[in-house]
Amino acid sequence: MRLFLGSFATVYNLTPLQKLLANKMQGRWVKEQNRHVTLQFLGDRFRPEEVIERLGKLPYPKGRTIIFDRFVFLGREKNILALTTRDQGIRELHGKISRRLFGQNGEGYLPHVSLLRIKSFTTATCVLCLKPRKTP
Repeated sequence: MRLFLGSFATVYNLTPLQKLLANKMQGRWVKEQNRHVTLQFLGDRFRPEEVIERLGKLPYPKGRTIIFDRFVFLGREKNILALTTRDQGIRELHGKISRRLFGQNGEGYLPHVSLLRIKSFTTATCVLCLKPRKTP
């Protein structure tokens, strides 16, 4: 079993991005009902009961809009297109989770929303071209 901590996520304006990348990357987009923020990937290191016990009643920011505005490629083969955030609340939450589970801050892991599992690139793709425009 691959265990992770996450929360459901809504990604707005995804259709224009899918159209933009349609002729650049081939792959499988994460279905809306499966889209989530991965706060911490645990793999098979813990049993679910152990995670619940260690995290206790860790406060979670409910009903808050968090802007994920940076595109990254993740995975060993860099074959997952994801969004990440600079949101301080998410970074603090991730740090608390890491300290309770691993006894450290969790540097090196990036909370993210996976968008696309890339199977192939159809044309040369400039990663910098994927940077979204800032909204006023």
